[in-house]
Amino acid sequence: AEQIYSFSQGDLHILYSGCIDSEYWLSIFLTLGIPIKPVIIKLNPHYNDHDLKYALDFCESKNITPTVIDIDYDNFVKSIVCFPHLHFLSLVS
Repeated sequence: AEQIYSFSQGDLHILYSGCIDSEYWLSIFLTLGIPIKPVIIKLNPHYNDHDLKYALDFCESKNITPTVIDIDYDNFVKSIVCFPHLHFLSLVS
């Protein structure tokens, strides 16, 4: 964490799912007093509500404000942005 911070040229962000692995990494930065901004992805319609609630509660308990990115998961998966190689495959077949 300290080495990552020493190379940073701006704000540090970490994707935080609310699960134990990302909470572990976030906690390391917080314990060391290294400024870090958690980013939480909200998958609609309500796919990760349980993890989202846990992540938001954890951030509140640590007095940090996360950035929440709201994604319509179904539309994202159906889009060419998610799977750009699908366009190539349709050209081949």
